[in-house]
Amino acid sequence: MYQLYALLSTCPQVGLNADFLGPAASALAHRYNLDSRDEGAKIRFKMLNEENGIWPCTFVGYCSDVCPKQVDPAGAIQQAKAQGVGYWAMDLISGNKKEREES
Repeated sequence: MYQLYALLSTCPQVGLNADFLGPAASALAHRYNLDSRDEGAKIRFKMLNEENGIWPCTFVGYCSDVCPKQVDPAGAIQQAKAQGVGYWAMDLISGNKKEREES
């Protein structure tokens, strides 16, 4: 439990925004998104791209310094941001298309 607390307490965004997804959950989601056997990436990217998902991360990197499993949560979040842009754009386009159809 202490290790998880250390991971979360070093993240400035967790201190500023209690609704922020956080480094541990973001890194785990990214891990599953990289697994070719998993088919949940679209659903996870939708959650990661929400307001309190991965985007508030400012890449301070302290989470990676204290991670007890030698995982790089800060790097995983940045990689997820790069991969998530395509999903974000498709949601934006499809959302605009739905709005035009409803009008």
